[in-house]
Amino acid sequence: MNEIDEKTAELAIMLTEYFRNMESRIAPEIDAGILDNRFTMLLGNLRDSFTTFQAVAEALKLGISESSVKRFLRNGGRDFIMKESHGRYRKI
Repeated sequence: MNEIDEKTAELAIMLTEYFRNMESRIAPEIDAGILDNRFTMLLGNLRDSFTTFQAVAEALKLGISESSVKRFLRNGGRDFIMKESHGRYRKI
C-alpha cells in the first residue's frame, strides 16, 4: 500500500482535470454574482430587512439547509445583502 500504480495515477489526474474544468465553468457565474435559483427565491420571499431566524425559516420551506443559508448570510450573499448588526441583514 506504499505505492501507487500507473493506472491509478492516470485516473487521479483525470479526476483532477474534471474538477478543474467544472470550476472554470462556474467561476464566471460566481464572480458575476449570479445566485442559485433557490437563493433567488429566498431573497424574493424575505422583507428588505430580516433576521437570521427569518431567513432560516424561509429557507427551510424552500429545501435549503440551515447551514447553507447561514453560510450564504456570512459570505454576504454574493453582494445581494449586507449585515446591519448581529443577526440582522438588509437587501442591497
